Parts: sequence; C-alpha cells; structure tokens
Amino acid sequence: MLAMEPEHRHTLTAALLRVLKAAEALTKDCVRGPLTAWSWSAEIAASNLNLAPAWDGNVLHSRLRGDIARGTEAAREHGLALFELARSRRELAVPLATVTRAAIEAYGRVYWLLSAETVEECISRLASLEYLALSYPERVGALLRRLPFETEATKPVDEHR
Repeated sequence: MLAMEPEHRHTLTAALLRVLKAAEALTKDCVRGPLTAWSWSAEIAASNLNLAPAWDGNVLHSRLRGDIARGTEAAREHGLALFELARSRRELAVPLATVTRAAIEAYGRVYWLLSAETVEECISRLASLEYLALSYPERVGALLRRLPFETEATKPVDEHR
C-alpha cells in the first residue's frame, strides 16, 4: 500500500471535515427545519398519499423525513469515523474502505429517495426500502430467541410479526 504524505493526509481530512460540517447544517435545515411552500417536503405533506398511515402507523411524510434524517446522520457518523481513521498514523486500508463504503451507501439511500421525480415515486421508493429492510430476517432464515431463557433460537422472525 502506498503511504500518504502527512501534509496530504491533513489536507484531505480537513476537507472531509468541512464537508461533514456543511452536510450537518444542510440536514438540520432541510430535514428538521420548518416546511417552506416550494420544498419537496411540503409537496409530500400536501399529497393525498400522506393521508394514509404508513406500515408503522406514522404519517408518510413524518416517516420519510425520519428515514432521510437517520440516513444522513448515519452517513455523517460514518464520515466522522472515516476522518478519525484517515488521521490515524497507522495504515488501515480495510477499515477505511469499509467505513467509506458505508457512508456512500447511507448517502446513496437518501439521494435515491430525494431524486424521485414525483411524490408517488418517492413514496414507492420508501416502501421498497422498508420492504427490503423488513424482509431481511426472512431472507436469511433468522430465528428469534428470548434471552436469557433460550440458548437456541426457536421461532422464525416472520411468525413473530
């Protein structure tokens, strides 16, 4: 592996930290801030689709804002971990790649939701992501166990739902 010069490492990580701070401010303003009449968020809030509750009982608009907020926060935290690993004097190629990939995936999920052309497409994408997340235990054959009583998992996750 090629070693990075200390001044290049410092320049790169300082730029990363500036981007992370800017992303935090944008997230706070866009996701947690008040609705503005022209925003995508206001358009979804005013949509007829927003009248039906989501699978978890939340209003779709709240569910979507929450999902975007969690995604951007996860990506930001991965970015901070990347910053710390990159500033390390040790050459940590695998952890750097893993944390970088995780940050890109988290931001990619948010971007995919926000890049929808219509409200319906955005909600459809949210439903697709939720289905994927909820069906994961079934796809991998995960079983539940009640701790500390059971040492072996005995009940499939889908039966528990």
